[in-house]
Amino acid sequence: MNSFDAGEERYILDREGNIIASISSATPLDTENYPNIGYTYSNHWKEGSELYRVVNGSYDIDSDENSIPENMSNAGYIRSFWDDFYYNSPKKDVIYQMAKKNSFKSEVVDNRSFGMDDGKLFLFDIKTGRYGIADIRGNWILSPEYQGIDVSYADKGIIIVNKGSYYRRELGVIDLDYNILIEPDYEYIELKDDFIFAHSFEGYTCFYSLYDYEGNAIIGPYYGNIDFKDDFMIVEIDDTDGSDYVDPEDKRYGIYNYKGQELLEPVYTSISVEKQVRRIVVEDKESNYRLLDFELNDILGASYKSIKLVNQEEDNDMPYIFVIEDQNGKYYFCDPDGKLLSDNSYDYLEDIDGSGDFYIAKTNDKYGVIDCFGNIRLDFKYSELESQHYDQGYMIAVLDDQYGVIDICGETLIDFNYKKILRHNMYTKEMGDKYIVITNDNRTGVVTKNGENVIEPQNYRLYEGIKDNYDKGSYRYASDEDMLYFEFANNMWVVLKPDSLPEEFHFGSLEYLGGDLFLGKNYVDYKEKDYVIDASGNIIKEFNDFLYNVEVATVYDKTLLVMLENNHLTIMYDGSTVGEINDTVNFAHINNNMIEVSIDGMSGSKVYNYKGEYLGITDSDISMEIVAVKDEVSGLYGLYDQDCNLLLDFEYEYIEVLRSDNYNKLEKGEVMVAVKTTDGKYGIVDAKGNWIYEPQFELASTSNGVIQVTLSKGQEIIK
Repeated sequence: MNSFDAGEERYILDREGNIIASISSATPLDTENYPNIGYTYSNHWKEGSELYRVVNGSYDIDSDENSIPENMSNAGYIRSFWDDFYYNSPKKDVIYQMAKKNSFKSEVVDNRSFGMDDGKLFLFDIKTGRYGIADIRGNWILSPEYQGIDVSYADKGIIIVNKGSYYRRELGVIDLDYNILIEPDYEYIELKDDFIFAHSFEGYTCFYSLYDYEGNAIIGPYYGNIDFKDDFMIVEIDDTDGSDYVDPEDKRYGIYNYKGQELLEPVYTSISVEKQVRRIVVEDKESNYRLLDFELNDILGASYKSIKLVNQEEDNDMPYIFVIEDQNGKYYFCDPDGKLLSDNSYDYLEDIDGSGDFYIAKTNDKYGVIDCFGNIRLDFKYSELESQHYDQGYMIAVLDDQYGVIDICGETLIDFNYKKILRHNMYTKEMGDKYIVITNDNRTGVVTKNGENVIEPQNYRLYEGIKDNYDKGSYRYASDEDMLYFEFANNMWVVLKPDSLPEEFHFGSLEYLGGDLFLGKNYVDYKEKDYVIDASGNIIKEFNDFLYNVEVATVYDKTLLVMLENNHLTIMYDGSTVGEINDTVNFAHINNNMIEVSIDGMSGSKVYNYKGEYLGITDSDISMEIVAVKDEVSGLYGLYDQDCNLLLDFEYEYIEVLRSDNYNKLEKGEVMVAVKTTDGKYGIVDAKGNWIYEPQFELASTSNGVIQVTLSKGQEIIK
């Protein structure tokens, strides 16, 4: 046994590396205060062998009269001392002296040498500060030019070597005889079945090659990438022209098999694999599309302006179809084998979200609804039909120049008496079954899908002077308060609410924070000035500079507001200032009725409750149901729930809160807590602060979804 294999043997060596004594110990040897070491030392032979030797004795490392025990051979133990650098031992001093002699700046030599399975050594070289492969006598087999190796793929006959630095990897591959197969020029090396995928990034471009296990380049070296599919590889080859950025127009794609043979010449601008139907859509540089099978046969026999796979839901008789557009702009349906499902062609086709297998189609300048076989489900009588993607089959329709909303059967939900009904966008997607409407006399309001007014139409329209600025030139909707707000004139905003008069504000920009509060920004002489206001126009807080961080939450039906300006944090609750923090604050975050405050230079974060009361310091995730907090004065830990109730008082040396990842049958998302008392005992607490195991263990942890404990000999577990 030795320390590399067992981890519990400590060795005394002289300055030439001879093993003097060994001790069975899991702790460092204190050779300075206790220089006389008693030992029991055995060689590598099994106990039943006639060559087995065991020696007992003592060794005084301060004495010059010691001799090396008889019957000891140090040749078999050279591996034993490579892993022990941070214990008090003569070896550490030896390496330190050698390091100083060779002008190394660092006083600590991080030696990662180890013995390899074939008896060779991955050995640190003092002269170069790097590693190589040496025999047991220190003769170099692979010169010391490397920072690390990975022998985990030795079963495949290769070893990955790293010639790079701390900041950049330079990976290559050697065989088991330590011959270089792939030069160490790559940042990443991945094993893909029978191949080695080596690649690096140069700016925004990727440089790659694909090798076999003998180091032969099968594909590359190229700039681009490889997308490994089950049946083939999509190979990207880029024309970089010496630049670290490649324009998408300069990317070309082809297909290779797993023998490295080119099946489809890399001349295409895109290749999409539709795995569900074993089909491939390729696009050439003229934006023409073709449909191929996995044997690369041309299914349609011609090129098209577009080819799109549509999932019609699994329980459909035909779950997948293609919508194709020919070179004349006509649309058709076909199955994955290229068979047309209908003889009809259309000027426009769009699948209706949530409808299963219905499509909006256009012919003779009129819109209707059909299925994939061309059967008419809704007559072609509408001048516009627009699928509302955030609803189930609802459509905005235009009939006789008037807007309304219909369902997939043509039933009118909102009458056709509006000048415009707006489709939901990123700012209004949470409106659900409500719609922004523009009346014929240019008033703006909000109605439900049944035509009932939520916000009575008011005499305001979206400002048209900033069409190119999508961020400003959009209607916004606050779903928690049913508020519609938008810019109706340059730097003029209006807020519309149910059963309320419109409120106008003069701001360069307006952002809804939540809890009926807005953040308004004005810009004067290139300087920003911020305001927090409510929906009635009352100024809650005025700032002379811009806010770095502002958050709003509702706690017990009252508004909690945190605002950070120039490292100064203000906490307001229910309209009153309850806390101000003048430390150098980096950010503040509200979660579970708590406020997490990051202070510059502080390990962990300060935690406050919604009343602005300081709770302590935490390094826990405050989004969990319970949070461990340390008292700054006593240094002891307590435990709070998400409502800021103290579950465990501040009387524990440490508390660890972790959420299980369901590795070993614990309910997914369950929170477990390991608690250490001041007398060194560990216990386990659940998410409500109840003891599962009262303090009784020498050590306990709840990582990886299990409770791991250390017991004293003979100890019984009490639950």
